[in-house]
Amino acid sequence: MLTWLTRKGTRLTCTRRTFIRYQLPHGCWSTASGREILFDRSYSPICERRDGGPPQLADPTEWVRDIVKQDWFYNDGTAQTGREKAAMKALADWGMLEAVMADIEGRLARPVRSRARWRGQALLVTPLLNKGEVIGAIVLRQSHLKPFTERQMQAIEVFADQAVIAITDRLREPRRGSSAS
Repeated sequence: MLTWLTRKGTRLTCTRRTFIRYQLPHGCWSTASGREILFDRSYSPICERRDGGPPQLADPTEWVRDIVKQDWFYNDGTAQTGREKAAMKALADWGMLEAVMADIEGRLARPVRSRARWRGQALLVTPLLNKGEVIGAIVLRQSHLKPFTERQMQAIEVFADQAVIAITDRLREPRRGSSAS
């Protein structure tokens, strides 16, 4: 197990998968002022939108006070795969999947090993989509802040499309060594 920095800057010691799970949306708040806010398992704001406007990443340290409605995407009895699918669907519906996953991957890139803060880096996250469902993601990172070029972004999108085809084809193939009845 390693120690990772959460959105608020606190430390969480756990496995990589558990860290990701805790950073994904757990529910949505609606406020009296017309804001909608996706929050994670620790009730930290992830992203927000105002009166149907475009969504944006939220300040994770904000204390949201005027909540009038709180909806959860799943309950504690939901299977893990169902929780992840519900969280990913919520992000995709908001159009924030890439931005939030890049934020999570940025914090996963370097676990906390000392008190020194790590510097930012350029990340490119491309979801693997099969019939509108997220089946994975390709994450590229650069150790410097130089942005990815348009050509690099187009190349990774083509690679992601090909990866989805390869994965779905492989899943359709019968398993080797299995006997037919």
